Amino acid sequence: MRNRLLIAIMLIVMMFATTAFAQTSQTITLKSGFNFASFTTAISITPQQLLTLNSNIEDVYLYSAAAGSFLSVKDGTLTSLAAGKGYIVKNSSGTETSVTVSGTAISTIGSITLKSGFNLIGFSKVPTTAVTFSSLMASYSTIKGLYKWSPAAGAFLQVVRDASGTVTLLDGSDPTFKAGESYFFNVTADTTVNYDGTSIVVGASPVDPTAKAAEITGTINSAAGMAELGLNYQTSGEAFDVTLVDSDGNAVPSISLDAAETNPKVVNDGQSYSFKVKDFTKAYKVIAKAKVTANKMVSVFVGKVKADEKITNRDVTPISTAISMIYADPTKEASAFKADEELKKADANFQK
Repeated sequence: MRNRLLIAIMLIVMMFATTAFAQTSQTITLKSGFNFASFTTAISITPQQLLTLNSNIEDVYLYSAAAGSFLSVKDGTLTSLAAGKGYIVKNSSGTETSVTVSGTAISTIGSITLKSGFNLIGFSKVPTTAVTFSSLMASYSTIKGLYKWSPAAGAFLQVVRDASGTVTLLDGSDPTFKAGESYFFNVTADTTVNYDGTSIVVGASPVDPTAKAAEITGTINSAAGMAELGLNYQTSGEAFDVTLVDSDGNAVPSISLDAAETNPKVVNDGQSYSFKVKDFTKAYKVIAKAKVTANKMVSVFVGKVKADEKITNRDVTPISTAISMIYADPTKEASAFKADEELKKADANFQK
């Protein structure tokens, strides 16, 4: 019995060791000239050892955002290599070559620090759903530009914001992020990037750039009166500033909205509105404030939404304003709150 127990323990240890320290390799194709690469395996070799693997590798560079300068193997300033970092490998030959490195499999990289300005970021892995440069920039306004080196062209493919903040494909190309490559990020402030999950996330935002937005729609109808509460306006067709806010009253920022969505927006009384939101961690409310008439404001509580959900008929009226003031519950799903609201409207005693 004792021998069987020892054998079982040894087998478990061996299985664990095989899983925990599974070896994997990466072959990096090097075009003539500069190549922007990243390691997809946790390697243990030094930069100097990397040079010895292929005599055509002239040097390896790493950009230090903190110093605003490059480190290199040849000048002795680049002393270590790691996954999650971006490197520039120079192939001094006139032909394509390759180098193969081995290491242990990577499970997570963690959040990578970005300094204000330019940062060279290596992608050791990528989410299963492809993310383009333009879609990431549309979700995160802090990104001023993304740059992918093209060895064939000897230049960068650039996706940047123009003077008005519009994402522009300067070269007509919209690259996707790929494992084993590195890219320059130009950001407006210190932040982080993380690609361990199902999407690429910049900063602490819970927004998933690849998720389908939830859509909240309704009509501004200030004349749907509730005289008992002194809320009985006349339809005037006047303009309202319509704002999507969270349950704390904060206007929802562009980073949490679908691309090209605006908040607030101007909607005339009697017309419909629509908001597409991609942050599914908060409860929402729509507030409409008359642009001309003083103290004329109506609202409707929406609740929490889900990806690709359609929340319709969230009409902004005096009745919805009263219900929102009394019954708003930030823990409720939008569909559940809407059902509760309909029951209250159908209750003859509710308006008494």
